[in-house]
Amino acid sequence: MRKLLCAFQIVFLFFFISSTYASIDKILGWGKTIWGMTEEEVLKVEHRAFKFPNPEIYPECTPSIGIKKIRIGTAEFDVKFLFWNNDKKLMKVIFSSFEKENYLINEKTFANIEKLLTEKYGVPTYKDPMKEISWNLSNTSIELHHFRLRSQSEINIYYKPIKSSLEESKDL
Repeated sequence: MRKLLCAFQIVFLFFFISSTYASIDKILGWGKTIWGMTEEEVLKVEHRAFKFPNPEIYPECTPSIGIKKIRIGTAEFDVKFLFWNNDKKLMKVIFSSFEKENYLINEKTFANIEKLLTEKYGVPTYKDPMKEISWNLSNTSIELHHFRLRSQSEINIYYKPIKSSLEESKDL
């Protein structure tokens, strides 16, 4: 009976882990957003978001929607939703660390965010310790970056569709 119970627990654990990672691997955006949503759709599903009155326009995209001060672990981040200029569809979500000056705090923050992302999405597919770490799921790429320039330091997290990554590298 004990062996049967143990076997049942192992099978249950296997199915639980498989279904959890299967659902994580099907991420189609960030939070409740889905790649390709319009600005109005993002504002509708993400109640903390607001539209920037005069967003900067980049050559291919515009960060026209944002969220101020989202807490992840012990750090605060500002969030920008970027939309393609040609069709106004969601193409990327960027988190930027609120604390940009303190290098030592950002090293601890980077390690903490890496731990949280690994717990949620599994083992990273690429890792350059304390600089860049990425997770490539079936539909979404998640990248954690630590930029350092002299005494300044910033942490960014990028969520973008996998097809966008392929498009960006087509000429390589």
